[in-house]
Amino acid sequence: MLQLRWQDERGFGGCFIASKFPLVIGRSASADLTIEAPGVWDSHGIIRHDSASKFAISAAGEAVLFVNAERVTEKILKPGDHLRLGGCQVVVALAPARSKHLRVREAAFWTLFFLSLLLEVFLAARTA
Repeated sequence: MLQLRWQDERGFGGCFIASKFPLVIGRSASADLTIEAPGVWDSHGIIRHDSASKFAISAAGEAVLFVNAERVTEKILKPGDHLRLGGCQVVVALAPARSKHLRVREAAFWTLFFLSLLLEVFLAARTA
């Protein structure tokens, strides 16, 4: 998953965890990541994820897109890249891995472990 931290010229911003691709970034309410900043088009950029676990961004239509201060139409993204879409800066990072709740599994394991231990003690006492 990809983490996008964005901030516009006015200081407004946020953090977005992208898990579904292609991801459309733009001003439109139908965009996956909606950014209402000056110079951001309705559909400004599209991030795709390929089978080789690479993320790539491409400018939508004639939109102006910068990656690390270089104007691009398409570019492979790396953690730490800085995007500029109109008056908005976006920093790309890998999203932290989510830990699964293992409490139920762990409780079941320890319950079975102690029950088997008690059974062993019971059987050992019975044969002695």
